[in-house]
Amino acid sequence: MSFAEARVFIKRIKEKTGRYPVVYANNVVTKAIADQYGEDDVFAKTHLWYARFKKGVTDFPAGTWKTYTLWQFSCEMNCNAADRSNCLYTVPGTEYDMDVDVFNGTVEELKSEVAAWVQQCQSPTVREGKPGIPTSIRRSHFNLLPPSRSGF
Repeated sequence: MSFAEARVFIKRIKEKTGRYPVVYANNVVTKAIADQYGEDDVFAKTHLWYARFKKGVTDFPAGTWKTYTLWQFSCEMNCNAADRSNCLYTVPGTEYDMDVDVFNGTVEELKSEVAAWVQQCQSPTVREGKPGIPTSIRRSHFNLLPPSRSGF
């Protein structure tokens, strides 16, 4: 999917559901969107699920999004089985080599967001796929590749 096609997709989801989807993108894609669109009136309204597997987000690309909503952290790249105490984020009862998604906000803010998403998903319009929302595009996020790698 090209960035231009992604903008059309985002607008269509907003039109049909009343909500903006979540964009899942890594540092390269986030930077490419910022470079190409700057403070875009479509991308900037979405929540960003930022796949940045480093120990910290110290190089967030300025421009389109002010910050991320979710940060996908890689324990596999930053931790090891011998020293789990060195991991920034661990989930009790899990292996060390997994990805962890970190919400950028308070527990109260997360609960509020989840409650809004649940309420939206329970509405007859979304649950029944009306008005004209194909099941294949009702997911809340999608992947983007830079134009040179998207195949378009």
